[in-house]
Amino acid sequence: MSKLFLKFNLPEEEAEANFALKGGEYFLILHDLYQKLRDITKYGNNPFIGRTASEQEMLLAEQIREYLNEKDFKDL
Repeated sequence: MSKLFLKFNLPEEEAEANFALKGGEYFLILHDLYQKLRDITKYGNNPFIGRTASEQEMLLAEQIREYLNEKDFKDL
C-alpha cells in the first residue's frame, strides 16, 4: 500500500499546511457554489436570494462557471 507524507516547516509554512489539511472542505464549498451557479444558469433560479435570477446574475453565473471549467473544475 502506498503512503504519502507531507512535511511543512512551521510556522513559516503554516498557510500551506492549512491548505493541505482543509483541501477537502474547500473542495466541497466550491462544488456547492458551482451547483448553485448551475441553478442560476440552467433554471433561472437564484438560490442565494430565493427569487428568479436577473439577466445580469445569469450572465455573471455563466462567466464564473466558464472560469471554473477552464481551471478543470467539472461537475463531479
